[in-house]
Amino acid sequence: MRIHHNFLFLILLVVLTGCSLSNTETEPTISYKPVENDLKRRPSAFEPLTVEERETSWGVELLVGQRFARSLDLYRAITAFKRAQFLIPPENEARRLQIEYSIVESYFLAGRCSETLQAFEDSSLNTATPENFPPFRDLLIMVHACYDNMGEYDKSEKVLKIIESGDSKLANDIQLSIAIREGNISSAKALADHDNRREPVIDFVNQYDSESKSPRKAQLLNAVLPGAGYYYTGQSWTAITSFIINALFIVAAVAFFRRRYYAAALIILCLEFGWYIGGINGAGLAAKEWNEHVYNNLGNGMMTRNDLYPFLMLETTF
Repeated sequence: MRIHHNFLFLILLVVLTGCSLSNTETEPTISYKPVENDLKRRPSAFEPLTVEERETSWGVELLVGQRFARSLDLYRAITAFKRAQFLIPPENEARRLQIEYSIVESYFLAGRCSETLQAFEDSSLNTATPENFPPFRDLLIMVHACYDNMGEYDKSEKVLKIIESGDSKLANDIQLSIAIREGNISSAKALADHDNRREPVIDFVNQYDSESKSPRKAQLLNAVLPGAGYYYTGQSWTAITSFIINALFIVAAVAFFRRRYYAAALIILCLEFGWYIGGINGAGLAAKEWNEHVYNNLGNGMMTRNDLYPFLMLETTF
């Protein structure tokens, strides 16, 4: 009998250690992928190549790269830009900066932040100024976005201060963009108060609040009646399955107790307890998944319409 008690204790211990509730905080995954029309709507930041420049080897490569880039064939664009970089005479500083910028922007559009920063730091762009480089503002936006994405927050803060010194509204928009993408609603509302984005941001927050589900409520419902938490989050079939399985475990345990198969009954109850706690946990995660879906859809629409993605803040392109 002592062996049975030890065995049941081990089963219960395993069940309890596997039943810790998971994190149910909303973790948005909002992102934006540029399309060709986005590039067509933006003018070039640079003067067109002259007839003489078009006839040079580097000029041909630059033109080819621009065509590929504007059609978002970014791998071929980067290859062409790099060939232009190798071919252009060192003394042609203005066009060399243009080529280096085109490489940085191509990597940025491809979502390759590590390569974006590497190309920037290896170029002459890190010494550019608003006076000698027309798309200086857009360069800062891309560099800041990539430093932030890579977790290099000291560098991103330094870039943000440079942006703020020249355009405080743009700096506020960048911070607002980060707050929304991180799901920091309180910060987003505070930042919107200092911008003309207040109305769309408040509308977004209000709509999200009205459509979101409470993970705690889902867990409590599932604790009271297994399956109810899933039903609350719109997962009807999962709710039915959860209810049936919990009911079968309980019926089986009662049947074993009535027949005095106490060891078997206790084993079934331990398994039921694990399934019960797992259902509570799962209902909370289902609410989290629901909230993330709602947040991502509403947030993406609002940020796209109001140009709050870093790429949509750019005024020019290749």
